[in-house]
Amino acid sequence: MGIDASPIVTARAINAYIREKIGPPMRKRYLLRESESRGRWTMDKHGEEIEWRPTFKRRSATAMDVNPTAFSFPSVNRERKAHLPWRAYGHSESINKFDRLATTGEGAFFKKVEDKAQQLLGEFMETLCDEMYGDGNATGSKAWHGLESMFAVNGCISGVPVGDPNDVYASLYTNLQYYGGSWTGTYPTGTGTTDYHAWSPLVVDWSNESFGTGTNVWDANWQEACNYLLTYMGILNKQKPDVLLMNAELMRLAKDSLIAAQTLEVTQNKAKTNLGTELGYNGIDFVDEYGVPEDTCYAITFDELELWSMQDQLIHTANDNDISTSQDLIALDSYSQWIFRRPSAFGKLAAITTHGT
Repeated sequence: MGIDASPIVTARAINAYIREKIGPPMRKRYLLRESESRGRWTMDKHGEEIEWRPTFKRRSATAMDVNPTAFSFPSVNRERKAHLPWRAYGHSESINKFDRLATTGEGAFFKKVEDKAQQLLGEFMETLCDEMYGDGNATGSKAWHGLESMFAVNGCISGVPVGDPNDVYASLYTNLQYYGGSWTGTYPTGTGTTDYHAWSPLVVDWSNESFGTGTNVWDANWQEACNYLLTYMGILNKQKPDVLLMNAELMRLAKDSLIAAQTLEVTQNKAKTNLGTELGYNGIDFVDEYGVPEDTCYAITFDELELWSMQDQLIHTANDNDISTSQDLIALDSYSQWIFRRPSAFGKLAAITTHGT
């Protein structure tokens, strides 16, 4: 499908083109494409800001006599209000009158507009892919609240290779026990109540020398660090993440470390390979992607993330003619935001302490 060759190249025609052509950008990308394929994009959302009410507290049933005499009926607030602002992106360009006049035939001009729209769309998608890992809380930021909006830590918890959560996501604090609860033992080992860690992502320090290797290098520690992250994410959330999404250099070093042992298997699934999946471990896909920060690996649970758009498609366009310059104007925009419904359903491998090379 191309842009309709009608007398006027309408915004509706360009939008239809964008809707069909939105897809893989030039560089290796996974998260944006996979989230769409899993149905995690929601269009036509409205409101001045994004709101949802996650559950923080779970009550326990009480053991009682087989012939109870009375029940108590407390009023319990299990939820808290999370909210994020919408974010907007724009990209625009013009075609001057000379280029329009120099183009032979009406169809050729429509092809020029189509080519221009395709270039703009590719650049727009590249930008959005880069923004998925950013910190929307950063001072002066107008960008999406990407993954780094919830993973800040204040060093490590004493006695375990785990970061001490210290961030604010969707106006709620990620700090352990900020919203009450209790824990026996050293978190995440031991037991406790859900409100103790309800808004706290698990950040494992792969450079921690407490791992069995006694070193602080990725090549030696990454398997133990992955085991630690996946085990405790599964225990704390009753589900494991779908994918470990890592920096390309970490993937290269991980694969190099397996040349002799071959502990992991190289996937033979062509569909997964096309998406960038090269390793599988205990049912979890390992994927490297352009744009993931240095020394970083994210644990992604797709059922807990969404990409919302205020418009009927992620990228929308308008076009016009500037009579003062005789230019045809094309403008693309996106009013959208990422939503991580429960930061506790996400994890990260990071170098919190000093690491070697």
